[in-house]
Amino acid sequence: MKRFLISNLLVLSALIGAKACGGEEPARQYELFSIVPYLETGNLFTGRTDAFWMEYTKGEMEYEGYDGEAVLKIAEKKGDKEMVAYLNHLNDYLEICYQLKDPWTYPTKEELKERKNTLRGLLVAAEKYAGTRLRPQYFLLAMRANMMLKNHAANKDFWQNKASLLGESVYKDMMKNIYAGALLNLGNKLEAWNIFTEQGDMESLRWSVRGYAGLAGMQTVYGLHPNAEVLKFLLQDYIYDLCRFCMYSPESTGSEVAVLTKEMQDFAAFSQMVLNEGKTENPSMWLMACAMVHYCTKQYSEAFAEIDRALKAGGTERMKESARCIRLLVSTKSFCLDKKYEKYVAGELNWLDGKAMSENGSGYYNMARSLIDEHGIVPMLKKAGRVEMAMAFEHNVEDYSSTQVIRYLAFVNGKPKSPLEKYILPKADKDADHFNDVIGMKCIAEGKLAEALVFLEKIPLDHYKGKSISWYMSHRDYTKARWFGKQKTKPYDSESEGVEITVNRRIAFCKEMIQLAAQNLLSSDDEVRKKTAYEMAVRYYQASHGGDCWYLCHDYWSACENRLKWECDFSQMAVDKLNDSKTSIDFDLRQKSLYALAFIPYNDSGDVGWYDSNVRKSFEKQQRAALMELNAFYKENHSRVAQYITRCDVFGMFRKSLQK
Repeated sequence: MKRFLISNLLVLSALIGAKACGGEEPARQYELFSIVPYLETGNLFTGRTDAFWMEYTKGEMEYEGYDGEAVLKIAEKKGDKEMVAYLNHLNDYLEICYQLKDPWTYPTKEELKERKNTLRGLLVAAEKYAGTRLRPQYFLLAMRANMMLKNHAANKDFWQNKASLLGESVYKDMMKNIYAGALLNLGNKLEAWNIFTEQGDMESLRWSVRGYAGLAGMQTVYGLHPNAEVLKFLLQDYIYDLCRFCMYSPESTGSEVAVLTKEMQDFAAFSQMVLNEGKTENPSMWLMACAMVHYCTKQYSEAFAEIDRALKAGGTERMKESARCIRLLVSTKSFCLDKKYEKYVAGELNWLDGKAMSENGSGYYNMARSLIDEHGIVPMLKKAGRVEMAMAFEHNVEDYSSTQVIRYLAFVNGKPKSPLEKYILPKADKDADHFNDVIGMKCIAEGKLAEALVFLEKIPLDHYKGKSISWYMSHRDYTKARWFGKQKTKPYDSESEGVEITVNRRIAFCKEMIQLAAQNLLSSDDEVRKKTAYEMAVRYYQASHGGDCWYLCHDYWSACENRLKWECDFSQMAVDKLNDSKTSIDFDLRQKSLYALAFIPYNDSGDVGWYDSNVRKSFEKQQRAALMELNAFYKENHSRVAQYITRCDVFGMFRKSLQK
């Protein structure tokens, strides 16, 4: 369900969205403001119920989760009559649920009557059950049937007088959720919202508070109950929206800025009123909210003062820990990077790491750590000129030059000299084979082939064992011209992963190119020079973004990849060599060179400039010129040219376009 938008910012949000690039996402630092957990409703109860059925069936089911037919067969096999009876009732109920979910099901009056009779039968079965083992399940069955029959008052009474007295279990939690729905339908919205919030049922909550989103909605709810649980949810969603607008509207017009400014002023005034009245049990969350808005609008001193107050004010444990994360982020914009501050940051990161470890890789604290690193610590370190330490926090050297990576390695293998260095160096990536490979690839991409060999020759072939890149090394040949066909594509099966290689093609490429470059430069024979120029062009283009052998410079390929400013434009270097080889007196070499020049897309350099219409027109002009030159050659030699020219669809369409 879409997050509710603040009512008086609807127009502004549309305008901001129209300006943004569709593939980009705004920075998400505002998600550090987390006073209620956002849980997926589908995972709210199913994980625990699935665990029950897996335990009951002792792993006999083929798949995890509840399979009504499979569980029923297992219960029958066990001779568990009590469970068999219950499962028959449960499966009847679930069948009705499946029918209701199917948008193409149009029941007749008779079928609707049959459904009601089935549900009434479930109520009778639940009432007749006299055992204790499955009492929670039968109670839940009764409340589910009442919910379907819209007996909301009956469900309210059932929960208050029976179900609420049961011991804690997933079934009791599910019944409480149904009870909240009954309260909602009976007009007791506030208590229903509080239960949904308490359970983390965001889907139900979002739907039920859809008329109370935004500042006006919060003011209404606060007026009814200053400490309503739902206020936490409303405030969190509101801050996310407001901060997203603040951070994602750098080109807003004067009128848009005025709307946004007025909204923030109104929110600040309301928050101050809440704090002044002293009715709230959680003043921390209102101070945190103000701090987050000030951070997102780059008012860092105000943000730090407010988050400092939030840590000392009353609030839940979750609020305190969220405030602590926000304070660390805001501090990166507010303090000088001296040893005292470094000690504070290192201490907070150690605390955050401990919290993140308990989440097994995902959750609020892992997300918080990632956001603080990306938007706080790394920019702060770069601004202070401590690039190598910033790289250690990024855990990614992809966007750096070979020289910078060499400096990084020296840094992480050195002795720590400050509190932050003591924190990060033991955690930094420093595997020798990995970084020799990375530096070697980067040197190739930068055209420093002799230097690449120094690093690549240190790597054992076993380094590539089990890695996906080994398949490309094994199957893609950089000596085959790309313009004569695309090489084999990696199959989508597990057997293609990590094939064994006998030659490091990155090393072979460097050695061959160094030899060809020497021949090309030193040869006194023009024809030899032009032949080596063509061979170099083949290899240059194969190593480019458009080639099949991109693995020479990178460990992966992406259609959105842009060439970094210090990397060679191998595509253009291939063109330069082909412009030399096309002047050969060797007919075959001339036609191969002209065909290659017409084939190479002039936007293949990976430059962002391709999205600029003027740059694009320049590329198209160059491509057309190459096709025109090939066409002139074809006209003069049409009886001699190779079939790869005469049968080329693109060239054929180009020639037809000239006849119009």
